[in-house]
Amino acid sequence: MTLVGGKPAGWHPARARLWGDLLAARRWALRLWRFAFALCFPSILYLALRSDPAIASAPLFPDLVSGWFDLHDISKHVIGFGALSLTGFRGWWSEASLAVQVQLPRRGAVCWPCGKLALFLLNLVPSLEIAQSMIPLRSCDWKDVCSAWLGIVLAWLAVRRLDSRCGCGTGAAR
Repeated sequence: MTLVGGKPAGWHPARARLWGDLLAARRWALRLWRFAFALCFPSILYLALRSDPAIASAPLFPDLVSGWFDLHDISKHVIGFGALSLTGFRGWWSEASLAVQVQLPRRGAVCWPCGKLALFLLNLVPSLEIAQSMIPLRSCDWKDVCSAWLGIVLAWLAVRRLDSRCGCGTGAAR
């Protein structure tokens, strides 16, 4: 980066204000994604650890959605854990994207906040299934584990594709 008079080349106050506004908007978006994750996480825990496996008996679910989820167990896990993962990855992966945009040195093969989140979610799934085996009327099913893992991987790939500026996981030097 070339400095002219202590400021980056091409620096202009209006441009700096625009970048500041853009970064502030992105920070608000991060907060919203993290808030969505904070809502999804306890919802997933509640649905996974309740004694009645039918979503139709859960409060706040429309009949059409709960009926479809009860008929399509694998899709329920892909969508549920995919949504949970998507909100988490957007909330923390995008933080690395912000660091790239303000040209902070951020190199490495893995974006650690979302890498840790991915490992946490991948370990959470079998833990919930094992816990379900101890709850009356519930059982542990390997298809549920695999479908939830599929949702997590699909969310990872979607975020990676949508936020190609990040450079996380690609080893790209920015």
